Amino acid sequence: MTSTFDASTGRGAPEEDDSTSPPLEAEETYSGAGSLAMLGEAAAERTEIEPETVEVPGVPIRLVCSTDIASKKLSAWQRRALPPKMRNSSQISPFMMDQAVFHAAVLVNTCVAVEVRRKGSEDDWRTITSADGAVLTLTDKAVWEQLGALDSAGVIKKLYPRDSDLAHAGQQVLDAAGWTENRMYGMDDEDSDPTS
Repeated sequence: MTSTFDASTGRGAPEEDDSTSPPLEAEETYSGAGSLAMLGEAAAERTEIEPETVEVPGVPIRLVCSTDIASKKLSAWQRRALPPKMRNSSQISPFMMDQAVFHAAVLVNTCVAVEVRRKGSEDDWRTITSADGAVLTLTDKAVWEQLGALDSAGVIKKLYPRDSDLAHAGQQVLDAAGWTENRMYGMDDEDSDPTS
């Protein structure tokens, strides 16, 4: 038998449900000055962008690379990888770029530290520093001399003798920075394969 509610007597009134949440207090609402304060708090909570660590294949060396790459810097590296006659054109064609030059520029210009793993250990990575304690990168002459290179491009060639390894390392940094198609447009490798 179902119970009915008699409005004239109040009999059969449904019991109050204790599972409902209490009304929001004025400070918890998302309108007015309170929401502006929340916006300021949320913006202040921004975490620092983590650098990308790129392993050098076959040797216990890795590069710590910044992922904060400005659009103008990226364009400059792309133009530098073009043949000289095409550097002033309005459009940058990735098919015309020397990919080794481009990826070398990415690694050299984003490297904030070089780390070497201590012999006999798996996790003991040491940041390379100068005698006065300054962190050394791929642009420092001391690193060039130690690796027997004349410049930063020579260091990259020593660390990544295979172009495929260099391209993989450069793409890893670009992907971490959000400058590749799969990060910018949400494309997967399966989406870009026209033969499947």
